[in-house]
Amino acid sequence: MQTLRIAVSNDFSEQLTPYSEMLDELLQLGLRELEMRQSLTLFKQGNVSIWKAAHLAKVSLREMIH
Repeated sequence: MQTLRIAVSNDFSEQLTPYSEMLDELLQLGLRELEMRQSLTLFKQGNVSIWKAAHLAKVSLREMIH
C-alpha cells in the first residue's frame, strides 16, 4: 500500500476523526461522486453524450441515465 499525505484544515480534520479507520472507503466514495458530478456537468453542457459521460464516471449507461 502506498502512503499519500494530504493537508486539510483543522475543522475538516476534526470531521474526519470518527472515520479514521475508513478513510480509504470515504475517499473512494467521494471520488466516485466527484467523477459522476463532473461527467453529468459535461453531459448537461452538451460536451459529451450520455454514453461518454457514463464511461468517464466509470458507471453503466443504465446507472448514468438513472
